[in-house]
Amino acid sequence: MATSSGKQKRSNNDDDDDDDDDDDADGYDLRLAVFDLDYTIWQTEMYQIHGPPQLRKTTTATTCSSTTTTTGVSKQQKTTPTTVVVTDRNNIPITIFDGASYALQYIHKLNNNSQNQNSNQNNYTNGVKNHIIRAAVASKTDEPQWAKQCMDWLTIDIVIDDDDNNDDSNNDEDEDHDKKKTTIARTIRTTTTRHMTLSECFDSNLIEIGFSNKREHFQRLHKKTDIPYQSMVFFDNEYSNITSVQKLGVKCIYTPNGMTKEAWDDALIMFNLL
Repeated sequence: MATSSGKQKRSNNDDDDDDDDDDDADGYDLRLAVFDLDYTIWQTEMYQIHGPPQLRKTTTATTCSSTTTTTGVSKQQKTTPTTVVVTDRNNIPITIFDGASYALQYIHKLNNNSQNQNSNQNNYTNGVKNHIIRAAVASKTDEPQWAKQCMDWLTIDIVIDDDDNNDDSNNDEDEDHDKKKTTIARTIRTTTTRHMTLSECFDSNLIEIGFSNKREHFQRLHKKTDIPYQSMVFFDNEYSNITSVQKLGVKCIYTPNGMTKEAWDDALIMFNLL
């Protein structure tokens, strides 16, 4: 039940078409998505950073803008935007893979929609039926404290639109008024973006970081959640971890080049969600 993601899956498994039939969901829903950290969620790996991670301010190109004073005099203002990045001790940035951001954003959006029980919209997101998917970590990183620090500092952008915050619980009110309100809301629909730390993206009690066998991580996750192994999916860049965990019945996706969008889509396909 292990598979490689995206193009690698298709190119490496041309002779394994019979095995693809074993990757269906067998009637189980996807309820727990579990991610390795080093070179699955982020790069580089903790053993490569030569010390605790650090926050480093960086500046971008100076920009100029004009303002007019009350006396009508135009003044030039120079601004030099600064950003804060997470780096190793050699000032090399530690970054989240785009595919990891995509998966975590997807989970957040899906769960947010599922919790909006009174929404007038269909309970679907991009054609996928909404239900709760919990996110967990199973990491054998060499430096657990450094990894936890990275999780507290590294962020992904979560896009929140007005539909996420609308409360349509007063459905018994005047229908004409509701229709007008909906029409106006669609016309002026806005979105906001906020930074969410990796720590916020995962259930706090489902973060397994420690140098032990990944099967032990999953046994603890199973005990904490009571979620069947068959309702779990696991992403890891180390194939030995994949082969170990899949023996429990977990759907596993091999990500040798880090988490990708295709890997997440493969997981949805496995559970007949895409």
